[in-house]
Amino acid sequence: MTNHDPMIAREVSAPRAAPRAAAALWLMLGTLWAAPSGAEPEEPPDYSRTGVYGAASYAYTPSYKGQSHVSGVNGRLGYRFTQGIAGEVEFEWLNPSDYDLRRAGEENVDSFHISANLKVYPTWETEQLTLLEGRLQPFFNFGAGAIKIDPKRGSEPTGSLLGQGTRFAARLGAGGEYYYTEHIVFVAEGAWKIGVRSVDSGISSDIDYGVFTFGLQYRF
Repeated sequence: MTNHDPMIAREVSAPRAAPRAAAALWLMLGTLWAAPSGAEPEEPPDYSRTGVYGAASYAYTPSYKGQSHVSGVNGRLGYRFTQGIAGEVEFEWLNPSDYDLRRAGEENVDSFHISANLKVYPTWETEQLTLLEGRLQPFFNFGAGAIKIDPKRGSEPTGSLLGQGTRFAARLGAGGEYYYTEHIVFVAEGAWKIGVRSVDSGISSDIDYGVFTFGLQYRF
């Protein structure tokens, strides 16, 4: 006849129960850790949102028809009305440059340009990409305004070829914006600008040049 001591049975089963309890505890903690927290994921920034923006850029004009390459500064202040339309005011100043104006002689031209522009963003989309929702957003830019020039020969003001004053100007451009963050934007554009004035024989287009701008834009 065998005698069973209950104390001995409990002592033998206790070491086996401890690992089981620990495993159950770790399983419960792992389940809680993997369970969704209930917090909704953050939505990506709306890069095509409406609002105010300002930009400052370096302006560069290559050599063209006798005009030497020059540099200057370009500033914009605008508002994006819809996903695909924005309006802006553009200011641009270029260093004096030699310009033969397709005539005999040369003059040193210091120019200031102001323009009201309409910026249009493409709205097409594909299965893989919607341009207006991405960080990279191309655009077309149309505008009209005025160019004020200060022609000089050497260091002396002269009006023999250009004539000092302000003339009507039109511009056509295209470029792109890259949103580094929700507010900081890299912007580049190429534009063609034409200045016309009234002369005795009618309307004369005596200034036309291309300009490239590279700079930063801040979206509010």
